[in-house]
Amino acid sequence: MAQQGQSYGTTAGTSNLGASAMESTDFVLPLKSRQRSFRLGIGLVLVGMTTTIFGAACYADHIFNVLSFSGINIWGGMLYGLAGSLALASHYNPLNYYITHAYYYNSIISTLAALVQFVLSAVAFRRKKYIWFEVLSLLLSLPAFALSLCCFLILYTNIYRYRRHSSHTGDNYSNFSNEDHGVPPPAQSVPSAAYISTSTEA
Repeated sequence: MAQQGQSYGTTAGTSNLGASAMESTDFVLPLKSRQRSFRLGIGLVLVGMTTTIFGAACYADHIFNVLSFSGINIWGGMLYGLAGSLALASHYNPLNYYITHAYYYNSIISTLAALVQFVLSAVAFRRKKYIWFEVLSLLLSLPAFALSLCCFLILYTNIYRYRRHSSHTGDNYSNFSNEDHGVPPPAQSVPSAAYISTSTEA
């Protein structure tokens, strides 16, 4: 009876470790896609910093229009920088699927924020009151939209498109390769010597 309990505990622990490792590898980008995502993340951080500084400078210059009232250049720039930072964090922590989830959803939010910035900049440009401010805001929204959309597409095509149509199975162990993902495969759990000896005696 004790032997059965010991074997059951070891098997349960092995299955839990396997499920945790499998879920981690489910959300790992391939190495080439992760490198592209890293470069896009650097671009997003730079665009986000530029947009935020530009928006704050316009408040200091007492520019008041639909862009300054909405604050899109400040909170939009922060969202771009956040998405870019998560892209960099996902590159250095590929097995942390919490970072991958946050990166995915923030890329969507960042894309929508860039679209809002573009629309508000176009509306403000029609009034032609602060042309230089509106043109620069319009130009900053274009790379922010393109970079955020590329990040979203990389994650969706490599991970989330397949997750929507597949169940959580153990097939990912056989599909996981060190060459494709650039990270070591999950360690396989080996039964302890005590469990092997008790099984042999039984």
